[in-house]
Amino acid sequence: MFNNHLNQQKKDAAKPRPIFTLENVSVHFDKHAIRQRSLKTMLGQALRGGQREQVEALRHINLTIREGEQVGLIGRNGAGKSTLLRVLTGVIFPQSGMVKISHARHIVPLLELGIGFQPDLSGRENCILAGIIMGYRKAEIEARMESIIAFSELGDFIDEPVKHYSSGMYARLAFAIATDVRPDVLVVDEVFGVGDEFFMRKCTARMQQLM
Repeated sequence: MFNNHLNQQKKDAAKPRPIFTLENVSVHFDKHAIRQRSLKTMLGQALRGGQREQVEALRHINLTIREGEQVGLIGRNGAGKSTLLRVLTGVIFPQSGMVKISHARHIVPLLELGIGFQPDLSGRENCILAGIIMGYRKAEIEARMESIIAFSELGDFIDEPVKHYSSGMYARLAFAIATDVRPDVLVVDEVFGVGDEFFMRKCTARMQQLM
């Protein structure tokens, strides 16, 4: 019995360390918070005694993602893929279950390009702000600044307020920031649909380098 236990410990020690561990995680949303409330839906709620309809996005999810693994989520629209990524990155919290994140200092969520950018700040200033939010020091981001600008191809626009940027410029800058800093974990959610074909090829090549 002791030898079996010792052998199991050795096997566990040989495995890559877990980054994300989800145990029995469930997430639900108020249906009326998702769609615009109409007189009909409010009347229906009143007739039900004020009870709200719930949409179950995730149900009893158990998942372990370890160091070095590349994981893809496949499913139909509305299957809960984006919700799961937001749970993994701490953007939303589950109503039940446990989420444990360990052995990763820098987890970068690339869920919506440009999300979190401050419109009145320049691209350069947003680079620094985004880096600090990701857990990097200002000096670390400044050291990567020229590389970020070069990849984004923004040129002098890097010093313009991002509120004047097109969606493609947002995409270039956000992707450049997230991937140039070489995070421990990069969480990506359908962001390659923005930008021209050449930029998409650059993104694909950068992702292959990271892998």
